[in-house]
Amino acid sequence: MVSKEKMQEVYERLKTPVKLGAVIKEENGVLCDSPTIFRKDGMWYMMYVSIDTSTSDCGYETFLASSSDLVHWDKLGRILTRPKTGWDANQVDGELALIDIDFGGEYALNQFDGKYWCSYIGGALPGYEPDPLHTGYAFTDDPTAAKEWIRMQSPVLTTEDEGVRSFESATIYRTFIFEDETRTLGHRFVMFYNGKSKEIRKEQIGICVSDDFYHWQRYLDEPVVSNIDDPSNYISGDPQIIKMDDLWVMVYFRADSNRGAYDTFACSYDLVNWTRWQGEPLIKPSEDFDNVFAHKPYVILHNGKVYHFYCACNTKNERFLALAVSE
Repeated sequence: MVSKEKMQEVYERLKTPVKLGAVIKEENGVLCDSPTIFRKDGMWYMMYVSIDTSTSDCGYETFLASSSDLVHWDKLGRILTRPKTGWDANQVDGELALIDIDFGGEYALNQFDGKYWCSYIGGALPGYEPDPLHTGYAFTDDPTAAKEWIRMQSPVLTTEDEGVRSFESATIYRTFIFEDETRTLGHRFVMFYNGKSKEIRKEQIGICVSDDFYHWQRYLDEPVVSNIDDPSNYISGDPQIIKMDDLWVMVYFRADSNRGAYDTFACSYDLVNWTRWQGEPLIKPSEDFDNVFAHKPYVILHNGKVYHFYCACNTKNERFLALAVSE
């Protein structure tokens, strides 16, 4: 277990009480979601997704934006387009893989096999996150260019795999993949992700491991972060893993029937046993622009300031990417 004093210290390092508002927003009812961010040649780049729910055949696609200061962002264009055929015909919801995870580090996007990679939520059915959803891969030679990434033909993780666990039996959602140089779990690559159970229809966070990046095996029989002990909670999801000295920090979001959706964190010394923060959320609904949900985090420390990117939802049915900062 991580001590209360250490958990409080992490909270003080992560908190971002100043909300700046929208940084990526679309018009005409198009919804934005799920940022991941890296730095290259002095510029910042954000992979994010959007969906137009005004049509019945909608689905997530993936886009790229750039910034020189992490606050003002320019949309560059689409990089993953729904193919309309195959296992991922209508959902290509991307998230960058193999970013540096050191808190306050370089946030470089690292290559594997001479390529830059993202994982993505893929699915054949149209609509807003229809079951089942699986995990696919796409790659590029230039992650700063607004051009189509190349998708691998088959998913790398599915709800039909041998050894699939109960908590991921209905759908597999967003993954966070990083290279662990210390081999904490005895493997080179680690994947955290949230899955939904067929039995209880709630989302929990589990682990897969790999030594070659292409083939993944489930690690442990149960999820490692779960809040189903709280009857009102129905989602623990979208984990981001951060390394703070000798401590692993998972920033993730919870959704419950009492407080909506909000960002919180957990800490671990071994990637398996996680102490959940029980105090004030890192981000929660508080303003007119995020008064329904404030969730799906991506947190960066740069030049002494913490930047917390998140998905804001409000009573005007808007969903966009917002930013809160430490000062």
